[in-house]
Amino acid sequence: MRGFRYVLLAITTSSMGFIYCNRVQFGFTLICQRPENSTENPDYYLNDPLNVAWIFTSAAIGMCVGPLPLYYVYKFDTRIVYFVYSLFAVLSSGLYPLADSFGFWPVAICRFFAGFAQASQLHFTNEFVLNWEWTYYVIGFGSLVTSIAFVLTYHDDLTKNKYLTEEERQQIIEGKTEKEQSKHKEPVPHFDLLTDIAIWSCLILFIAYYIGMINYQLYSPTFIKESDNRVASLIFLMTFASMHFFVPVICSRTIQMIGAQHAHFAMNVNMVIAGGIQIVVPMLVVLIVPDNTREQWSHLFYLITGMIVVTCALYLFGTDATPAKWTKSVDQETEFEKKFENFPRITIKTK
Repeated sequence: MRGFRYVLLAITTSSMGFIYCNRVQFGFTLICQRPENSTENPDYYLNDPLNVAWIFTSAAIGMCVGPLPLYYVYKFDTRIVYFVYSLFAVLSSGLYPLADSFGFWPVAICRFFAGFAQASQLHFTNEFVLNWEWTYYVIGFGSLVTSIAFVLTYHDDLTKNKYLTEEERQQIIEGKTEKEQSKHKEPVPHFDLLTDIAIWSCLILFIAYYIGMINYQLYSPTFIKESDNRVASLIFLMTFASMHFFVPVICSRTIQMIGAQHAHFAMNVNMVIAGGIQIVVPMLVVLIVPDNTREQWSHLFYLITGMIVVTCALYLFGTDATPAKWTKSVDQETEFEKKFENFPRITIKTK
């Protein structure tokens, strides 16, 4: 099939989008689940802000735990690993409305597995014809369909993918070395990677960005609900949501350039950090914004703004977007280079 790689890209992006949707959709359905008057159902678990914070946190814990099995299953076919993670997203979304009828703990477990798989901001089914429960059904079904499509069309071995033409195979592998095409993985130099200032400059910038991003991702429905002009609020929200994607792209690309073949480990560290931040942020919001007033939210936003400014400066001065010394294989090092083992950020160019 000519141009099949673009079809595969669309399928993969759609599947990842639905899985990502699963994690954050709770922030949108929350405003529909909670009664306008808490006295209508005083025992409902979502009337307690601390319970809401813990449900947000349970998805974050899942995000922290999710990358751990990947260290041991990389030898399996990508399709198997991806589909298993997708099933967690499908089940956690499809079973959530049922879990809601049983109370806090079943819901917390569902949200844990939503974070385990990962999750977007698909909220248009909340109040249009269908009830909020159908948000979870639609996203669960979308996750299942797109994940099955991915499994049926993707293959780790390009030569075994019956949909690719020979011309496309050559375009995909063009410029790649035999080492990059091989499935052999070099041992990760964990100590060198985790003590590299350039890597940490990227990670620290990501921390500040993610604290700001997760605030509007989780709590933007709350802002919109309280606004007199919801259309204007939604436009501003979408504008900032579009702008924020620059930071993770920059951080991820810089880490890939620095870490080269070991970048996957740094990216997993990034995911664990993201989960840790999402654990902390809901509790931070409960502490700083207990009454949900404009003044309290402004204090939180000023704090986040200051953090982002400082971390951007650190990124500019602390990052060197070139492959680190520890990415080079031992057999590629010259005797002259080996004299500088204690200076991991010095790069010696040799022929």
